[in-house]
Amino acid sequence: MSNLPTSQSSLEEEKDSANAQRAVALLDILGFRARMEEEDPQTLFDETLGQLPAIIGTSSELISGPEIRAVQFSDTIFLWATVGAKREAGARADPFDCVEAVCIATFGLMHRCARRGIFLRGAIAFGECFVSDSPPAFVGRAIASAAKLERRQQWSGVALDDSAEAILQYDSQWSGGLRSFVRYLVPMKKPPDEVRIVIKWPWGMHLPHPLDLMRSRVRILSEDIEAKIIHTTAFFETFQNLFGYPNRRVQPITMIDGEIPPLADAAKTHDPIDWHANALARIRQT
Repeated sequence: MSNLPTSQSSLEEEKDSANAQRAVALLDILGFRARMEEEDPQTLFDETLGQLPAIIGTSSELISGPEIRAVQFSDTIFLWATVGAKREAGARADPFDCVEAVCIATFGLMHRCARRGIFLRGAIAFGECFVSDSPPAFVGRAIASAAKLERRQQWSGVALDDSAEAILQYDSQWSGGLRSFVRYLVPMKKPPDEVRIVIKWPWGMHLPHPLDLMRSRVRILSEDIEAKIIHTTAFFETFQNLFGYPNRRVQPITMIDGEIPPLADAAKTHDPIDWHANALARIRQT
């Protein structure tokens, strides 16, 4: 179990009010269980779980809002922020502060993991939760909602549950380029796909392209696994931060059956959500 640095006073404060309104993120390492069946245990640990404590510990360095706490259980990570927790200058965190802070911390966690070839899938929810330090436990509707939404997605990404979206009240009037989240068509294992607020993790600097990296970790490239990889690639190429690469051009994504026509680049730039919907339909027809 790994915790972010936390003051003793705030720990005592949270223990006194263990049942509280919280923003919660739940994330799993994509494909970890399948890799356990194929790879050397020590090597797999060194490449994934062994790196998570350091990654988690630096994922909220730039957050000036409420304190983010984190716990790691094997390949599952929990992040949370508590309503009413202390902020700077003696202020108290409100629901919006907590959801926004968890989004920012999740963004940092996602792109730091991606730099190391670790791809996560997760969800963020808001609501009343019970948190126990000993024994470690997380109980509440927000936990259940995040877990359910995490399992339904078919990519490496993090979507917000309706409970968290209601707190943000994100709309087209926001300055999206300055935020760690964006509205996007989330690929689901079972249709229909859903337009949700998602963490814009490809916005991180100098990230490796996920297509070949994710494929190289899979022994048998089934249609289901390939679909996850394609959805992740589509999102990555739509929001990839190309700062420092002024002449770089996004290449068409290799599908299960052939290539996307060259016009896909222009179509994706014009309307990413419509392009992505067409890409999903094509995958499901093959």
